[in-house]
Amino acid sequence: PWPGVLEVHAGVTAALATKRAAASQAATMGELLWALWPGPVDRWDEGDVVRVKLHGGSLASASSEAVLNGVNAIAVEANGEWEIVKARNCVLVGDNQYELSGFLRGCLGSAHAMQAPHPVGARIVLLDAKLVRMEIGAHEWHEALQVAAPPFGLLATDARAAVQTVTFPRAAARPWAPSRVKAIRGASGDVAISWIRCAGAGGDSWGPGDVPLGEASEAYQLDILDGALLKRSVTVTNAAYTYTSVNQIADFGTAPASLHLRVAQLDSGGAPGLNTELTITL
Repeated sequence: PWPGVLEVHAGVTAALATKRAAASQAATMGELLWALWPGPVDRWDEGDVVRVKLHGGSLASASSEAVLNGVNAIAVEANGEWEIVKARNCVLVGDNQYELSGFLRGCLGSAHAMQAPHPVGARIVLLDAKLVRMEIGAHEWHEALQVAAPPFGLLATDARAAVQTVTFPRAAARPWAPSRVKAIRGASGDVAISWIRCAGAGGDSWGPGDVPLGEASEAYQLDILDGALLKRSVTVTNAAYTYTSVNQIADFGTAPASLHLRVAQLDSGGAPGLNTELTITL
């Protein structure tokens, strides 16, 4: 049973923790009763159907327009990551059990977290107004923090507080995986490789011009692989690279019939973000 308003404290220890948020109601959480298999990204997934069990709260079907606007966004646990899916159809089929279909998959840059499949028992969380944001200092990312949630007005060290040590990786700050990766061999034998970057924030405008860069400078890491073997890795400052015929022969001994590519945008500190990896037949 929900005990009432919970304060959320965090710090190196519970004794040094400071208040970061107050949660006034329970999140809508549950688990998968059926496995959720991969589906298409950037268009409606009309093939997948999954059943879920909620431990509280409820779900309701919504129009396509409402779902596109953020309604019924659900985070699905995926081996330390979370795929964000949106469901158009939410039909009550049993005691706290719903059948979901009409999905948008890999939302908000989470396509990398799509499992094959998300297994039965994977946790789910509805991303709605019941959730509150916990403030994290810039120096606290990637550091072990003690998070305590005592009843309202009590100290983080109170025996009734729920306490857990967690490390937040600042996953939402990673550059999103580039899209529309292409590779075309020209008459000279050179291969023109290109892609389009995706904006993690501020990219909703349909007007002219590129989406916001989101980083101090533009840079990408492109890896060319042969199976698991890395043949060539380059850093470029725009969304294109010419893989010359000379370099192809140096790497493979001949002009390859296909290329296995992995490309990621670099963040302001030079670390690669989420990547797109695929094989392209030339």
